[in-house]
Amino acid sequence: MKIEQGLSIGYWKKDPPNGIIWTEEEIKEMVPRYDRFLTRYDPDVGWIREVKPEAFIMFYRNFESVSYHDAPNPDKPTPQAWLDAGATGEPPPFGNEWTDFVANDVPLHNEAGGYMISKGFNGVLRMNDPVNQWYRDYVKKLIENRIAYGYSAIFADVLRAFLPTAEWWYGEAPVNPRTGQLYTDEEWAKDLRDLVDYVKGDVVIVSNGCPQANGDFGYDKHSVNSDLLADKLDGQMIEGPWGWTESDFMSRSQATYQSNLELIKHFMKPDKLNDLTNPNIGNLMFSFCSHMLVFDPDAWVSIKYGEWYQTETKVWQDLVNADYGEPMEDYQINGSVFSREFDNAIFKVDYSTREAGIELKEVEGLAVITNSGTTNLKITQVVTVTKIVVPGETMELDGNYTVECE
Repeated sequence: MKIEQGLSIGYWKKDPPNGIIWTEEEIKEMVPRYDRFLTRYDPDVGWIREVKPEAFIMFYRNFESVSYHDAPNPDKPTPQAWLDAGATGEPPPFGNEWTDFVANDVPLHNEAGGYMISKGFNGVLRMNDPVNQWYRDYVKKLIENRIAYGYSAIFADVLRAFLPTAEWWYGEAPVNPRTGQLYTDEEWAKDLRDLVDYVKGDVVIVSNGCPQANGDFGYDKHSVNSDLLADKLDGQMIEGPWGWTESDFMSRSQATYQSNLELIKHFMKPDKLNDLTNPNIGNLMFSFCSHMLVFDPDAWVSIKYGEWYQTETKVWQDLVNADYGEPMEDYQINGSVFSREFDNAIFKVDYSTREAGIELKEVEGLAVITNSGTTNLKITQVVTVTKIVVPGETMELDGNYTVECE
């Protein structure tokens, strides 16, 4: 069994001073350790392929929203100008799309007649109409352009079968321009399926959020609509199924945890490009062991590398690269403890204490790592990790040690 690794480069890459930009040297140094890549910055593609010509590189695109910016880039084209020029060359950045989207009636409206404005992301997102023909033509040309440039596939962010009506997202449903009434989940899911049919062709599309519930951070709700949408796609990412914040994570019940496990199993199709992410909370071992409870040998694990995860990246890579053998059974439940046995290890998660760990079967060379609580990272008998970096301190390891990082 091999767990492949994905590297998100451009997805989280931001302009200074609010973020970081990886240099050509940094990206080329990282490439050999990963199997799949996600970016939206063209220079990354050439740098990756210099090191790994066969690399699988996905282009990031938000399928649900357009980004509103007061200051578009005057040196870059607008969507209409780009289309009029034959849709060749570098496509417009997100910040240049708003004016043409408005001119072509792409943004949806709420019941009061205003635009759908995101509650999060500093209120910069406006919700798109998936049936708008100008928008469909634009996305189709954009996809064709990106594949011709050298990307292997499209990563369709927030392509989900439920309306984003939660208070933390949009907080309301948009009006369906075809009916004049508020959109229903069923109408939304059907229109997204039609959008995928129109733009996909032979292009590989991996989605994010297909089964996500409309009123919860988690993935404890799905229906025939999410199944039908998933069938149109080549794979999908299940992002942060254990929670986005510490309080959100702690508020979940054991029943919700199990339902999320079952949903991930449901969407892990052998013929799909399955993608599970590393934690969106500071509990690496809980997330990794939870993934392994339902891991399918045909799935792959994506890592988000960058400003959020610098401390955990090396530990995560060692966990992913270890040889655990093949799974011998489905996960078992004993009280609050979930466990699953592999050829070389047993993965355990105690939901009542939020503790997780890996018990090895006398296999030399594997790291034994456990997590105590929800924020403290405890590393025991480390043999594959040589350096742990925590805020304000770096610990060099040259043998078998017990290290606790508070």
